[in-house]
Amino acid sequence: MTSDATFPTVAEPSTVAEGARVDSTQSICPRCRRLLDAELRIREGKVVRSRTCPDHARFEAVVYGDAERYLARRRYMREHRWTHAHLSQYLDEELEPGEIARAAEHLGVCPGCSRVLATLRRTVEALRSLGAEPEPGLADGVIERLRLEPEGPTRAPGETR
Repeated sequence: MTSDATFPTVAEPSTVAEGARVDSTQSICPRCRRLLDAELRIREGKVVRSRTCPDHARFEAVVYGDAERYLARRRYMREHRWTHAHLSQYLDEELEPGEIARAAEHLGVCPGCSRVLATLRRTVEALRSLGAEPEPGLADGVIERLRLEPEGPTRAPGETR
């Protein structure tokens, strides 16, 4: 498998266990607005954010009402990010068998990644159809257009200063 520190395989609970730590994050004290370390834990089937301010108290808030759904969404998004980052390698058949299966499984349920893969395929096919040699005069035409463009920064369509 490829080594990829950006997308580590994270052990996370597949079922909701009371009191299980789901993640660590940061939050603010609702009284003094100090930035605090916080953690997300499962409580009574919900995801609860807990943080303690040294000057005030411990504060808890429900951040997701259905812990099972939260964990499923989190797993889906992890797979989405991983698959999206590896689509080119998938198309070029540069992934290991387990990684191919991982990407294929996500592509089977994600229309967004499937659209990106289809666009990537069309782009590769179009580039392959260009041929090895550019059309005669192509470089001269590009150079001439560049000479005719005004110098200095340009704005995007609809952009105002």
